[in-house]
Amino acid sequence: SDMPRGGQGAEQPFTYVSNIAELEKDLELKIEFMQRKRLEIEKFIEEIEDTIERSIARMRCINSMTWEEMGEEVNMSRTTAMRTFKKSINKLL
Repeated sequence: SDMPRGGQGAEQPFTYVSNIAELEKDLELKIEFMQRKRLEIEKFIEEIEDTIERSIARMRCINSMTWEEMGEEVNMSRTTAMRTFKKSINKLL
């Protein structure tokens, strides 16, 4: 029948708490992974010798700025900012 049974409700809070604990642990692991990746990217960016190229790489990879925002920040067109970024990354690869 569609009628709820009395025994099911007692287990639901435990199930929710268990699911929350699993999600929190999963989230913790993902955050740790992303923090390690960010450090790797920062180390990679620090290897760029030219200060403008390094700034553009940091704005793009760390600050997630658009090409337009980056161009305004360093006083160049978005196209030039994009080319500068690609050039600096290709030098290191």
